[in-house]
Amino acid sequence: MNTRLSFCIGILLTALMSIPAQAATMQHADSIHITVPVSDNLYLAGNTITQASPVAGDLLAAGGTVRVEGSVGNTLQAAGGQVSIDAPVMRSARLAGGTVNVSNHIGSDLIIAGGQILVESGAVIDKDMVVFGGTVTISGHVKGKLKAAGGTIMVDGVIDGPVDITGNDVTVNGSIGGASILSASQLHVTDRASFGQAVRYWTGSGEIAFGSSIKGGAATAIFDPALARAHPSGMTGKTGAAILGLFALYSLLSSALILFLLLLLGGPFWRRAGDILRQKPWWSLLIGFLYFVVMPPLIALLLITIIGIPIAFFLLFVYVFSWVFGGVITAILLTRWLEVWQRKTWNPGVFFLISLLILILLKILSFIPVLGWIIRAILLCMAFGALLSDIGASWKRSSSGK
Repeated sequence: MNTRLSFCIGILLTALMSIPAQAATMQHADSIHITVPVSDNLYLAGNTITQASPVAGDLLAAGGTVRVEGSVGNTLQAAGGQVSIDAPVMRSARLAGGTVNVSNHIGSDLIIAGGQILVESGAVIDKDMVVFGGTVTISGHVKGKLKAAGGTIMVDGVIDGPVDITGNDVTVNGSIGGASILSASQLHVTDRASFGQAVRYWTGSGEIAFGSSIKGGAATAIFDPALARAHPSGMTGKTGAAILGLFALYSLLSSALILFLLLLLGGPFWRRAGDILRQKPWWSLLIGFLYFVVMPPLIALLLITIIGIPIAFFLLFVYVFSWVFGGVITAILLTRWLEVWQRKTWNPGVFFLISLLILILLKILSFIPVLGWIIRAILLCMAFGALLSDIGASWKRSSSGK
């Protein structure tokens, strides 16, 4: 049975087999200040994070305030209340925050989700930019295409490629080289605006004058009622997609932070439970299934007895925790299973990366009707069955004094 299980899960996780074993530095603290160059990947979690020295590999940072002041040699992922990127990133960047500022060079694509977003005039984005936000100001240079959605959007810089912008209040005060699609309740085109190709637009006030801003020879500005969109509060059309995109990015980055913290705090516990999952998969599935099925009626039964109410609330907390963090915990145990199956000993950075990729796969499964839900439920039951089995074994050992 173990062989068949290995085959099934192995097919599901085939994409992970070729991940290289890269070194990584992981830190978590209330305040982190990186002042020494890092030659590999760097993963940080804390209240205040300042990365002031170059990082040769990837940088993943999650905290209340995140400042990137040293160059990043590969990709950057950062989430926080305030996120500022003041140093070059050699490849792509994925950012989420209440306030996000970018003032330097991004060597590939840039994706931002946030409340207030500013891409300053000194910023250069070598490829495409996707941005979702409440207030968005783009004063930098985007060499690829721009897709933006939000409440108030100002394009004040240079966009070499096409643009697709949806918002409540949109102002174009810069240069757009490619074809433009503009959809806004209020659309403003200033005297400094420049469009190199055709413009399709919709605005709540009807047609507007573009004047001399249309620079292409045969280019025109066409009012297209089909582009009509409700106000952002309507949560429809592209604005709804923007909110969903914002939520998805926040969800992924917050899950990465939770995963990071659980790996730091769990240590040997996760590895023991992962070993039980590998050795006793069907037993783990049974125990996990019973846990998720039996717990709700047990809590209800305890709630009708005065003496059982405190226990019921504790079990309810545990049960809710299981559902909220179930995907993250399942990803950790599947990573341990995969590590043993591949006969590897991964360093913490690689273990974190593979766990994150498995977590993404689990999230994708949740969007596949019926079959995806069933597979995810089975894996979730197996993971928690292994956890409960390890907890039971540890309790027996402590009771016997071993």
